[in-house]
Amino acid sequence: MTLQEKTIQPPTAYCSSQVKQGTYLIRLKFIHRRILYMENLRCEKAVEKKHNGYNCAQAVACSFCKEASMDEDTLKKITQGFGAGLGTMAGTCGAISGAAVVAGLINQDKAGTSQTVRSVMNQFKQQNGTVICKDLKGVETGKVLRSCDDCVRDAVKFLEDALKSEN
Repeated sequence: MTLQEKTIQPPTAYCSSQVKQGTYLIRLKFIHRRILYMENLRCEKAVEKKHNGYNCAQAVACSFCKEASMDEDTLKKITQGFGAGLGTMAGTCGAISGAAVVAGLINQDKAGTSQTVRSVMNQFKQQNGTVICKDLKGVETGKVLRSCDDCVRDAVKFLEDALKSEN
């Protein structure tokens, strides 16, 4: 359901006329667009990191330094071995691994982390058909299912969604 389809009743203390109600809806639309822009901005910053020498895991993880309460250099070092499907392309996509590291740092408990990672993995697999790096890259089939840039975008988006739903 889009914001335009929702029926929103503004607070009556602030909106006694149609003009004020319209203003309230415009503000909500602006806030909604701003939230979407901020989410998209994090995805694009992660892709930019990928283009500047970070592997997929590092690009995703370092996009959540503030939330993970960790400096970027440390988080980059922690996730350096997770890129390219754990270095062999036979493992789980590095973007998902980076998201899993962040989930552990943010949740700091096994149940919460497992729930977040499960959510990211399920959404990623539903979107892309697999979570295995070499399958995503089409190493054996010659058919690329998802670019690294899009895997990074997906992992960032799905992690954001999972973290929001937990709060």
